[in-house]
Amino acid sequence: MFRKNNHIIALGVFLTMLTLAHVLIFKQLSPRVVLEDLYYIPIFFGALRFDLKGALLTYLFASLLYLPFFFGPWSLTYLDLVDRALHLLFSAFFAFLAGYLVDRDRRMQKQAQQDRSLKGIGQAATTIVHDLKNPLITILGYSRRIREQKGNPVEAAQTIYESAENMQKIVHDVLDFSKPPQLALNEGDMGGIVRQTVCSL
Repeated sequence: MFRKNNHIIALGVFLTMLTLAHVLIFKQLSPRVVLEDLYYIPIFFGALRFDLKGALLTYLFASLLYLPFFFGPWSLTYLDLVDRALHLLFSAFFAFLAGYLVDRDRRMQKQAQQDRSLKGIGQAATTIVHDLKNPLITILGYSRRIREQKGNPVEAAQTIYESAENMQKIVHDVLDFSKPPQLALNEGDMGGIVRQTVCSL
């Protein structure tokens, strides 16, 4: 949140300084010397940092700062007004396009990340099902033999018990894996750890 606020302040300061520079140049030099194109820079950064909404808000703020050039003390011809109106129009189009493209790119990245996550979950589920399938087949097979009174029931019961324990171990391993790791910060002797690692190699 702090960095976000800093970026908003930086955009505001940049736009204000750009407008002040624009005004000073207008006062001292010919009205043909303008800094209109530099307004695209903060609009682009607004899009990069805050997506479409940021680009449009930056454009609105820049347009408010630019309004004095329509009503200022400078001599305006019809062509000057058209030029400045076109600048506002093209800036709006640029803000929308830049914001839309950044928005779309971020949505696609998020979707790709979700797809990778779902693919990983699917692969993990396939592995778990495969690991559980063998003991389950053993349990079903020996249960059928006991029900049909075939073979040694004690041996069958022992095999069923071992298969169930194996399934329980797999379930515990999956549950342990799904828990977030508990990290604890401790002070230690880094030199000793490095020496111990080097000695173990």
